[in-house]
Amino acid sequence: MDPAPYASKRKAKIIVILGPTAAGKSALALFLAQRFDGEIISADALQVYRGMDIGTSKPTQADREAIPHHLIDIATPDEPITLADWQRRAQVALTTIMQAGKLPILVGGTGLYISSILENYKLPASKPDASLRKALERHATTSLYGQLCKIDPQTATRIDEHNRRRLVRALEHAITTGSSFYENQKQRPTEFEFCIIGCNLPQDQLTERINERVIAMVLAGLEREVKSLVRRYSWRAHPLTAIGYKEWREYLMRRRKLAEVIVLIQRNTRRLAKRQMTWFKKLNRRHDIAWVHATADAIPFVRGFLKS
Repeated sequence: MDPAPYASKRKAKIIVILGPTAAGKSALALFLAQRFDGEIISADALQVYRGMDIGTSKPTQADREAIPHHLIDIATPDEPITLADWQRRAQVALTTIMQAGKLPILVGGTGLYISSILENYKLPASKPDASLRKALERHATTSLYGQLCKIDPQTATRIDEHNRRRLVRALEHAITTGSSFYENQKQRPTEFEFCIIGCNLPQDQLTERINERVIAMVLAGLEREVKSLVRRYSWRAHPLTAIGYKEWREYLMRRRKLAEVIVLIQRNTRRLAKRQMTWFKKLNRRHDIAWVHATADAIPFVRGFLKS
C-alpha cells in the first residue's frame, strides 16, 4: 500500500473516478482504495436505493466489507433522494473519511452528482413539492419545456429538452423558489483539490461489455429482483422507471418476450453511456480529466497528485 496524505496544507485531496456505465469505474475505485488506503463514495443515483442491487451493478458484499463504501443503500425506492440530499450526505461522508485519515474516492456515472461536488453547487434544502410535481408530470414533454422557456429561460438554454425528470425538477424549483435552477449549479470555489480519472473504452469494447453485462444481470436474477421491488413498491416508485427495470413492465404483463427485454436493456444502456460521455466531455472543458483504459494507467496520475 502506498502511503499518501489525503490532504495538503492548502486543500483536502479527493480522487474522482467517472465515465460511462460498464467502463470499469468500480473496479478501479476498489483497486485505488486498496492501494492508497481509501474509502469509496458512490456517485450513482440508483445505488442509493435498497433492493436495487443487480440492475445497478452495486458493489458486492465482499467488496463492501473489504473497503468501506458510502451512500449505498441509504433509502428505499419510495423515498425520493434529491440532488441536494445526495450532495449534503456526500459532504458529510467526505469529512468523515478525511477525519479518519483515509483518502476519499468519489466514483460513479451520475454526472450531476459528481459536478455538484466538483463545482460546489449551492443547492436549496427545500423538500420536493409532491402535489406540484404530480401536476407537472401530467404535461407532455414539449409543454414542460415550453413552460420552462417562459419561467426560467436561463435554464432552458442549458437543459436537455427531452429529459422529463429534469424538466419537472427545474420547473418545480423555479415555481417554488422563484429562482433559476441553473443559478444553483454555477461553479463556485471549493475547499477540495481533485484528481479526476475518466474511465473509457473504445466504442466496440464498451458495446460488447454492456451487452455481456446485461446478460449476466439477467442470469444473476434481475427478473426476480424486479418482481420483488414491484410487489413491495409498485411501478409508481420513480426509481423503477430507470434503465434495467422499466423494460420488464411489459414482460410481466405478458406483452413482451424475455429476449426482447434483454435487447431493450442493452440498447437503452448503450444510449445511456452515450449521454454520460456527452456530459463528461462538457465537464472536461472546465476540469482536467485524465482518461484511462486500464487500471494500471491511473496509478501515475494518483501517485503524482498525492505527492504534489
